[in-house]
Amino acid sequence: MLTIHHESGASYGYRRVHQVLHDRYGVTVSHGTVEHLMRQARIHGRTGRTAAPNL
Repeated sequence: MLTIHHESGASYGYRRVHQVLHDRYGVTVSHGTVEHLMRQARIHGRTGRTAAPNL
């Protein structure tokens, strides 16, 4: 999990980490478990937009 978060440039939150665990590694785990483990490791995704929306 730490590797996935680090490879993302520390931008992935629990949702994307969960997706990568499932898609790349075939790991079946709940969103809540991923969220809990990330909180224990004191890692979190970036919040907010990175680009202006197209209007």
